[in-house]
Amino acid sequence: MDTSSSLLGKIASYTEILAKDSHSTVFVSLADAYRQIGLIDDAIEILERGTVNLPNFSPGFVGLGKLYFHNKDFGKAALAFERALAIEEGNLAALKGLAKVRYQQKHLSQARELLARAKQLAPDDNAVQQMLDSLPKQEGKASSPEAKVEETPASETPKETLPEPDETLPQSKPIPTETLAQLYIQQGLLQEAAQTYRELLNRDPGNDGVRQKLIELKTRMEAPEESSPSDDEGSQTGAVSSGTPPVAPVSGSTSREEATDLAAVLHMWLDAIAKRREHVSRHSAEHSG
Repeated sequence: MDTSSSLLGKIASYTEILAKDSHSTVFVSLADAYRQIGLIDDAIEILERGTVNLPNFSPGFVGLGKLYFHNKDFGKAALAFERALAIEEGNLAALKGLAKVRYQQKHLSQARELLARAKQLAPDDNAVQQMLDSLPKQEGKASSPEAKVEETPASETPKETLPEPDETLPQSKPIPTETLAQLYIQQGLLQEAAQTYRELLNRDPGNDGVRQKLIELKTRMEAPEESSPSDDEGSQTGAVSSGTPPVAPVSGSTSREEATDLAAVLHMWLDAIAKRREHVSRHSAEHSG
């Protein structure tokens, strides 16, 4: 399974968890999935909402701090890292993140102090040692050779991923659900959708609803490809279905209200992904032409 479909699977699974439990720590992983597809602002929004629901969960604030830093919003980044340290004094990621912020703000003595604390917690952490080595020996030398010092702390941030929450799902393969199948269909991944329906039928052979959806999908896959000028919504979002609801209600124990909320959330990020793909395609075409 390629990276794109794998991320879709993760997002669908994480979103279903949050639809059932808004206080789940999985919001950190959901935000990281958004980050990986380039939707930084959406990832920040998820983390902001998650930290409101879980104000004592330090990884949420660490994730916020990293994304604020990525956006060069150093004031908010500092507040987020400080909040994480108030919850967990020995949070290594928060210490390193706040040290980078203080460096960018030219508070070198504070950066050095934070890195010294990080060094005590993780003596063998090469990144901490490199950051310490890059700092000038005295605060008065902050304006000397800037290139070497400025690039080291800032360039490390994009390589770091958000911290993993306590509640994670298997990384090798997403859990098959009807919602996941519909997400695959929305993105044009019909083979993956069909496979998901087959796995659901293997688990529940008597599920006539899933069987009917698989039959309809196979018919659509075998039919000649036709364009429909009247299907404006399908052309804008990249959906392959016509007349079928974009996101099916979640089966199982999920209530109707939860399914509605889930559909709204999924519509939001599907639209964002579609817009981003359209932008990337247009940009590539301009450069190749």
